[in-house]
Amino acid sequence: SEEEFWDIVENDPFEEYPFLADCPKNEHRLEGYLFPDTYEFYVDDTAYNVVKKIRTRTNEILNADVIERATEVGMTIDEVVTLASIVQLEAGSVDDMKNIASVFINRLNNPEAFPRLQSDATDTYIEDVIKTVLTVEYQDMYDAYDTYTCIGLPVGAICNPGADAINAVLYPNDTNYYYFCSNVATKETYYAETYEQHLVNCETAGITL
Repeated sequence: SEEEFWDIVENDPFEEYPFLADCPKNEHRLEGYLFPDTYEFYVDDTAYNVVKKIRTRTNEILNADVIERATEVGMTIDEVVTLASIVQLEAGSVDDMKNIASVFINRLNNPEAFPRLQSDATDTYIEDVIKTVLTVEYQDMYDAYDTYTCIGLPVGAICNPGADAINAVLYPNDTNYYYFCSNVATKETYYAETYEQHLVNCETAGITL
């Protein structure tokens, strides 16, 4: 049942998985850690086996090499997954991911000038996901995920990122970009180093700020 599934997700420690070492231990601790893939399960299998199969696949993706690379770039796995989830939803294509990741990482590395990531995808997550399941207004939670409000990364992942998005965060393109925008119709993405360039790009993309 759904209840059995969430009980395993939220309460089983799955201590054999190294990538969960810095994962927050709360009821939402596996958000972003259910690797999106095609899975086959036996009819009437247990919730434990279902979740374990997904965890095992995630462990293959967030392996020792990935953990080592995250350490090299000064990030925890939870930070990698959180940022990759934003990249996943912001990118119009896999080809865009490494440039988009570079924009957010450049901002994270220059917090005095760019304290906020300002990702529209986090606003969409608040409106389309969080607010649809809460029965009361919870401004503190909204603010924790809203990258136009919070400083740096949001409190957690906003989707389950794929391998390409994770790889983009770990190996972003080397750019000086701090802004990007996309044409919704054509999916073409424009990048800028300055706000003035960004305004020109937005006009080209048909976006009104």
